[in-house]
Amino acid sequence: AVESLWRAGIVVVVSAGNFGQEGYSSILSPGNDPYVITVGAANDRNTLDASDDTVASFSSMGPTSIDGLIKPDLLASGVQIVSTRAASSTIDVLYPVTQVPYSFYMTPGSSQASPYAAYSGTSMAAPVVAGAAALMLSIDPSLNPATIKARLMASAHYVNDEVVKTGSGLLDIAAALMRTDIVKQSMEARSPRVTTTTNPDGTQTQSVTDGAGLYSTSLDPTICGEIAIWGNTATWGQIAIWGGRSSGQIAIWGGRAQTTSDSIMATE
Repeated sequence: AVESLWRAGIVVVVSAGNFGQEGYSSILSPGNDPYVITVGAANDRNTLDASDDTVASFSSMGPTSIDGLIKPDLLASGVQIVSTRAASSTIDVLYPVTQVPYSFYMTPGSSQASPYAAYSGTSMAAPVVAGAAALMLSIDPSLNPATIKARLMASAHYVNDEVVKTGSGLLDIAAALMRTDIVKQSMEARSPRVTTTTNPDGTQTQSVTDGAGLYSTSLDPTICGEIAIWGNTATWGQIAIWGGRSSGQIAIWGGRAQTTSDSIMATE
């Protein structure tokens, strides 16, 4: 269903899910679709400085369990997001701690519950990205979903964690609006896929297929280094993965690669 909407020219933004504590491959349908924009949650720690942002502990992570897609595609703030409150609703009654008092935003203000509440979840992060997409379309209604996805991912801020938790990084709306240099054809924004094959000598080769080049435009192409696809024992060097360069040892699935002969290849 979501792909039918995407093919019809509708930008589909979905939440990654809140099963991060279950570990890898915890993103379920429809977040595991290769075309839709899957959004994970970041914890902005209530500061304006993006450098201290981290992946929320509950945010589901990739790779997807069957086809190995690198998801989520990007992150947006999803911890303690203030929104309108549905008074006397189930969540309002069971979790009164979510209610925001008037004193939160008024001086002076009472401690009584206001019409607002603060919630956490990837379902709070996804609308932020959907709003960014809407803003892009309001400026240029001719944009197709693939172009919007590519611009959002290419302009995202780096977050120091495994790529199957962070995707391309943290949403930057202003930067996304500037990436008018990126144009994709319809259905040309399939999320990258990672596969592991065992060679005859017992070593393993990890291959990342990023035919749409969703990550290759995000950093200076001269950057190269060790890579953490998942497993945070190596530093992150995007272009070494996506540009097709060999890069030394690679952290695979929670640990260091066993040999120095492992390599990364980007293919279309």
